[in-house]
Amino acid sequence: MEKKTIKQQFHLEYDTSEELFPLQEWYNELLDKEVGELTVFDVLRMLRQNVLPEVALLSAVKWVLEDIYVGDAYDGQLLEALTRVEDRLLKPYVKVLQELLQEAEVLIEDHDWSYEGEQEEFGEVMKQLSQKLTKLQDNT
Repeated sequence: MEKKTIKQQFHLEYDTSEELFPLQEWYNELLDKEVGELTVFDVLRMLRQNVLPEVALLSAVKWVLEDIYVGDAYDGQLLEALTRVEDRLLKPYVKVLQELLQEAEVLIEDHDWSYEGEQEEFGEVMKQLSQKLTKLQDNT
């Protein structure tokens, strides 16, 4: 079976502006990738820019389940991005993410944090996501 680029799979077009800014250049490069070639940077930007958020969310959830600390610039960046995802998109992942957060509460003490206060910041992200997931679960 032939692998398709994001452009082919989702019938998208390149940005053909005369002068391309970095975000537009990234978008055009994104269209040439296959879904399996997405990077953490791509997924973070896709979520931020609302570009194929369902596709980005599939990769994001897969990656945080493998490593809750995954990020591009800092530990937990992808988990933090999930706190800003639209409720309707996050709803299918409530149960699996709640289970992940429960497991992570135990592991958080053993992680090698980069700086003083990072553990507390990460704990706050976990709390925010947990509250969002609880709200979504209660609204089902």
